Amino acid sequence: MAGSLKKIQEVTVGSGVSSFDIGGSGWDDSYDVYMVDFHNVQLTSTSSDARINMRILKSDNSADTTSNYDYAFVGLRSSTSSFDDLVDNNQDKWQNVNYLFRGGTGFGTNGIIYLFNFNNASEYNFLTNEINSFGFGGSELMGTTGGLVHSVAQVSKGLQFLLTSSTYAGGKCVLYGLKN
Repeated sequence: MAGSLKKIQEVTVGSGVSSFDIGGSGWDDSYDVYMVDFHNVQLTSTSSDARINMRILKSDNSADTTSNYDYAFVGLRSSTSSFDDLVDNNQDKWQNVNYLFRGGTGFGTNGIIYLFNFNNASEYNFLTNEINSFGFGGSELMGTTGGLVHSVAQVSKGLQFLLTSSTYAGGKCVLYGLKN
């Protein structure tokens, strides 16, 4: 079927970890476009705010920590009719990917990220994101949507998701290849 998704890898987010990877040794380089779906990713802490940050996994499956991460997101909040511009460049990771969430295991974050040019050593990696979370103890829905670029022409094999504080309590992350 044209335009269908093929499941490549599923990761169950472990309790008590501060980061997890998708792709890496499970990467399938036969696709031009990938989709990462994560849902019900939860925190262990109910009192601290946390943001999910991301890094590229290089061809050796390690995280790229160079300062080549640029992004532009719009932050949306249910408590206001305005929005926040979340932008930065030349960082060592993409920050504020999920904006903010708090609430422990009763609340989670969900999102879709599309990956482009990951198998092309002559192009930058581009990504788009649509993510939502509960902020401030579950009293506010918060989300981000926008674009990301890793300004290094290299083959990449996935993503690493890191927390700014707290640890993960659980959740699921699935990597799909988009079949032409």
